[in-house]
Amino acid sequence: MPLTTRPPRTRVQQMRREGLETSNYPVLGYSTNVLNYHTADFGKRLFGIELEVASDKQIDNLAKKVYDIIKSDAILKDDGSIGTTERNADGTYKTWSGFEIVTRPMTYENQVAFWRTALPKLAKLVRSYEPESCGLHIHFSKRSVSALTLGKLLVFLNDPSNKSFIKNRIAKRYNTRWAKTKTVKLGKNILQSRDRYEMLNVTPAMTNEFRLFRGSTGKRFFASLEFASATIEFCEENSIRDITLPCFFAWLDKLPAKKFPELRRRVACEMR
Repeated sequence: MPLTTRPPRTRVQQMRREGLETSNYPVLGYSTNVLNYHTADFGKRLFGIELEVASDKQIDNLAKKVYDIIKSDAILKDDGSIGTTERNADGTYKTWSGFEIVTRPMTYENQVAFWRTALPKLAKLVRSYEPESCGLHIHFSKRSVSALTLGKLLVFLNDPSNKSFIKNRIAKRYNTRWAKTKTVKLGKNILQSRDRYEMLNVTPAMTNEFRLFRGSTGKRFFASLEFASATIEFCEENSIRDITLPCFFAWLDKLPAKKFPELRRRVACEMR
């Protein structure tokens, strides 16, 4: 029997309860679980995305507009880590505030379709690549991968020889306070971490979480999502001795040409 979440209120009931349909600031508390609004079968390969967005304008006025764009498949949540003040090149200061967009669990294909529609509209309202505090977190179903695959994924992401490609072509940051690297060796204790602030967070009960990506409302968003999906598949299909960057590039090159297009462009730049 598939493992599903507890039956929630209907989506309309929950939205009315929270006042989201009429509120001009439909941003929920940080601890709100998106599964209060949507059911999910975590035995399947599903992805959930948290995109942190911000503006230097009055965020209250933008929240309702953002919510109207994403409300069919996501919610807005408060996140205190997003607010920041940054110094401009001319010596002036810019103050940012924002929230995170949290999608319901969806297949990879449905995530791509949702964001292809939403991102161009969101990019006109909010930023994500700046400020630097904004990130992109990608969850995937824990039960959809084996412990061995997850171990290989940890090895690949934390391999120092992969740092340049991951940082410069994909994530645009590496080994930060909120997404640390660690020394990894495949073995029985590899999945025992209790630290959620690692590049691949394995502590949640139902999901694993990529935390390494800087936020984006452009093509880099899709490169990050494609990288997450591709590395999972790569680690599923290859032995531990082949979990290297050259083998990853060779594996990617054998896939259908239309699969992972933004990731392919960045690999091509790396290979020049």
